Amino acid sequence: MSEEELDARMIAIWRKAAEDLGIRVTTPVELKDGAGKSFMCEALVHDFGSPGGAVSISRKTERRVRQNLRNFSGDLWRSGGERVQPAKYVRKQVIDQLVDWGWFGREGGEPDWYLARRPRS
Repeated sequence: MSEEELDARMIAIWRKAAEDLGIRVTTPVELKDGAGKSFMCEALVHDFGSPGGAVSISRKTERRVRQNLRNFSGDLWRSGGERVQPAKYVRKQVIDQLVDWGWFGREGGEPDWYLARRPRS
C-alpha cells in the first residue's frame, strides 16, 4: 500500500492536531506485522492510547491491512474504523478523543490542555 492510497483528510487532521495541540504525530506511518511485512497507516499518535502510542486508521485502510493488523505484534493501541470520518480538524473533537485514549507518555510531560481535561481518579 502506498501513501496515495491512504486517507489524505485523516492525515491532514492529525498533522493539524500535532501543530495545534503540541503533540507528536507521525503521518503517514509504516509499520511491520509479526511476519515482518510492511504496511502503511494514516497516523501514529505518540504518547496516547498505549505505551507505544495509538495508530489511527481509516475504514478503507483498515479493510486493506486487516490481515497485517491481525498479525501485528507491536505495543500499539489501534483506533480505526470510525463510522463517520471527520472531514476537517475540530480541536474539541480531537481533544475529546485523546483524553478518552489516555496519556501514556512521560509523567509530567502532558500538554496543558490535557491536564485541564484529564479524568480524575
